[in-house]
Amino acid sequence: MPKINWKSLLLITSVAAAATGLLLASVLWTLRLPILGWSGLLAFTGLLVLTLVSSRFTVPVTNVDGISQTHKSVADAFIFLAVMMYALAPANNLGPPIILATLVGLASAVYFVERWSSLFAVGTSIISTFAASLVYRSMVLLLAGGMLDANERGLVLDLLLFPLCVFGIVQYALSTFGTVAFNSSFSGKTRAIVSRESLVWTLITQVANVTAAAMFYAAIHGAGVPFCFVGLLIVALVHLLYRFNEKRLSEVTHAQAEQVRYVEEIADLHMNTIESLAIAIDAKDQTTHGHVRRTQTYATEMGK
Repeated sequence: MPKINWKSLLLITSVAAAATGLLLASVLWTLRLPILGWSGLLAFTGLLVLTLVSSRFTVPVTNVDGISQTHKSVADAFIFLAVMMYALAPANNLGPPIILATLVGLASAVYFVERWSSLFAVGTSIISTFAASLVYRSMVLLLAGGMLDANERGLVLDLLLFPLCVFGIVQYALSTFGTVAFNSSFSGKTRAIVSRESLVWTLITQVANVTAAAMFYAAIHGAGVPFCFVGLLIVALVHLLYRFNEKRLSEVTHAQAEQVRYVEEIADLHMNTIESLAIAIDAKDQTTHGHVRRTQTYATEMGK
């Protein structure tokens, strides 16, 4: 277990302090919401329950070398939905998405071996959600302007989807790359390396969760049950895709282990054959008795 250096300790302390302040502020912001309505506490309670249930469906994003760099959850879709529901008028509240991001971050952080990495991952999840929510809100206000309350269903398809995609990218970049960089620094590596495979898989789930959140939001504002069904279908298919990928990588890892074991057995068989021949040669020639065996032993030791 590596010892944490003073730079990593300073970084994690700063992130933890900022994340704690944002979380406390988010709780206070959320308590100011009205009880009823699609932007009220009752709706947030429903989102909270859905997030807690779906957080169980967390899968690792694993590279072909068998190293898991991050974990993704289908509950991310409800974070995006909370941003759409609460970041703009009439709620104008960033508390709910930050609270949901905290829950999802905690669910994913339990898979980290080091407690420092877990703490940093949760902290970056909170900070990245807050920063990305500000970007989302600014973009929607800039693009929508006075049409913000005119046609909410139209805004989902025409204006809200692009800012929401930007939200997903910003949140992903800050949380994922921040956590990878910290883990690299914590383990003593000179630079952080993110595999292309892991990057592609995580971006796929971000886009899928953004699309599902847009479908849910459209269903809430009059688009109907079919939009909700499509959103659920997208989330379920992405989760199953991750499971299939996890199974595939497990099979590849098992096949590689079997191949290594086979090569070792062949190498042992060759060495035993050579040793048997050496013994047979030594036994036939009394003049050089033991010479071949000693030469073979010396060559074996030099090759180690």
